Amino acid sequence: MPSDNTNERRRIILVDRRYQLRDLGMWTITALTFILVSVFFYFFLQRFYNYQPDKNVIKLMVGTLIFILLFAILMGLNSILRGHRVAGAAYRIETCVKRALGGDYQFSVTLREGDYLVNVARVVNQLLVDLLERRHHSEEARAVLEELLASGKLPPAESEKVKAVLERLNSALQKT
Repeated sequence: MPSDNTNERRRIILVDRRYQLRDLGMWTITALTFILVSVFFYFFLQRFYNYQPDKNVIKLMVGTLIFILLFAILMGLNSILRGHRVAGAAYRIETCVKRALGGDYQFSVTLREGDYLVNVARVVNQLLVDLLERRHHSEEARAVLEELLASGKLPPAESEKVKAVLERLNSALQKT
């Protein structure tokens, strides 16, 4: 379970490997495509038109290819870090929803400063408050019905109906 400490630094960079590595792969493939196209045109010009560039043109081409490769690597790393803000927040919300599905509603979803999906976390927090209130009202209703049943003032037919309602209510409250 994630702690509620919003200042805690996550040590895992790739929270959602598939999501984050897809962006890195996109930038890498784009860079490699540009490099391969550039090299293809260089060899195409050299082979079919006997083009012999001077050393300055070759230096410029190599510098440009290195720039493209470095740019792609930096953009890929940037996409991993930006994706971390989405994937990390989604992971935290998912963990909290699983906790709520287990019946624990007495917490709130907290995201770190700069994380995305803050609006989703806010709505989940509202849902948790609503579920906690509903559980409280259901427990109050159960207590009233148990008290009414224990008083013995109900006719037998009504008593059976109240018992059936109490069973359903107890079953529902055990699930939460």
